[in-house]
Amino acid sequence: MTAREHFTEILNGMEDIVNNHPYHAFALNAIFIEVLGKCLSSTAWQQGGASSTDFKNALKKYPSLQKYQSIFGLYSILRCGLVHALLLKPGAILAPDKNDLLNCTIGCKDLYQDICQAWEDLKLGHVTSQKDLDAEIMSVIGENSGTTITKN
Repeated sequence: MTAREHFTEILNGMEDIVNNHPYHAFALNAIFIEVLGKCLSSTAWQQGGASSTDFKNALKKYPSLQKYQSIFGLYSILRCGLVHALLLKPGAILAPDKNDLLNCTIGCKDLYQDICQAWEDLKLGHVTSQKDLDAEIMSVIGENSGTTITKN
């Protein structure tokens, strides 16, 4: 499976989670911001040690994500809090729908739409990827449908 196929499937599968389980979706959104940043780097997909840099670069480079830089420490608050402990660190508030960034409130649906826009900008070449998005990155055995993999 190519990077383009893999990450597109993940984003498409997230829509149901965003609409029905927004708190769960925030963890996936935080991870996807980091993935978008990793696309800007020439390092290997699996190389560690650059999570903070990748996340922050995504917020700087993708026009649809730049507004989230207004929340100081978002990497620590959102990404580290949710990825490491499934808990938001103090400094922001989560909401199921709309952003109110002046009050440090991140809306799950707004963030998801902004991530989808960033992914489209990357695929269309509006933001330059240092990765070959059409290169095979993952082997999948069985038939895939959305983000569900079933055995044959």
